[in-house]
Amino acid sequence: MDSKGFTLFEILITAAILSAIMGGIFMVLDTGDKTYALDAGLMDLQQSARQSMNAMVRELHGAISQTITGGGSGINFNTTGATGVQYYCNADNQLVREFPSGSTPAVVGNSISVLSFCCWHDDTGTCTTDCTGSNLIEINLTASSTVRGRDISFPLKGQARPRNE
Repeated sequence: MDSKGFTLFEILITAAILSAIMGGIFMVLDTGDKTYALDAGLMDLQQSARQSMNAMVRELHGAISQTITGGGSGINFNTTGATGVQYYCNADNQLVREFPSGSTPAVVGNSISVLSFCCWHDDTGTCTTDCTGSNLIEINLTASSTVRGRDISFPLKGQARPRNE
C-alpha cells in the first residue's frame, strides 16, 4: 500500500521521544537554577558577614578602652573621638552599631545568627570576656539564611588590636 503520511503509532513514538528529551532538558535547567540561587544566597551571606566584620575591626583598631557585654555577645568601647560605641545583635538577627548610647541603632549587617567577642591574654593564653591587660580582641560571627529550603551559614573569625592608650 502506498500511503502518504504517518501512522498513529509513529506519531506516538515521536511524541514520547520528544517528551523524554524535553524532560531531560528541563531537569538540567532546573538543577542549574537551584545551584545558581544557592550560590547567589551564599555569596550575599558572605558579603554581609565580611562587611560586618570589616566595620567592627576597623573601628575596634581605634579603641582606647573596651568592655565585653552580654556574656560575650556584645562590646562597648571608647575611641579618641567617640565614647560609648556599642556593637551587638538585636532580636531580628541584625548586627547593629549604637552610638551614642540610647540612640537609634544603625544596622551594620543582616542574617547574623552568632556574634561573640573575647579578649586574648598573652600571659595565660586564654580568651575571656575580661579585657583588662588584653591587646587582642577576637570576634566570631556567623551569618545564616535559608535559600530555597536549604539552611546555609558562613562562619567568620576576625581579630582587632586596639590602641588601649
